[in-house]
Amino acid sequence: MFVLSSLLHTIMPSFSIVHYLAYTALIYIAMGGIGFFLSVATRYDWLTLAAVWLGSRLLRTIYGPKQDWRSKAVELLPPVHRLDDVANSLIDRGTAQTSDIVWLLGYGALFFALGLIILRRGSLAD
Repeated sequence: MFVLSSLLHTIMPSFSIVHYLAYTALIYIAMGGIGFFLSVATRYDWLTLAAVWLGSRLLRTIYGPKQDWRSKAVELLPPVHRLDDVANSLIDRGTAQTSDIVWLLGYGALFFALGLIILRRGSLAD
């Protein structure tokens, strides 16, 4: 890892392994929490996770800017529309908007907790 990090730092002087690992941890918690919940709730966890992730990005693109009930409903979907901005700012500068980070971490943690509650009562996928 050190060799790869040194090589990337030589090619791209602004590259920092610490910033990249921070972004990786954020995505791990955000996607991992939702993935854990889906693995407890269904047998097709990775397929469902991909559908949730892509579907939420697509629905936010279509209905997000409108001012009707559908734009309010897509606010309940995972905050994948903020990932690009968080990735760019966190990897480049090492900082990102606190609200975006809290939103992603909170969403992942909430679904991880929901998955634990369902798992305690018995898996839905059985």
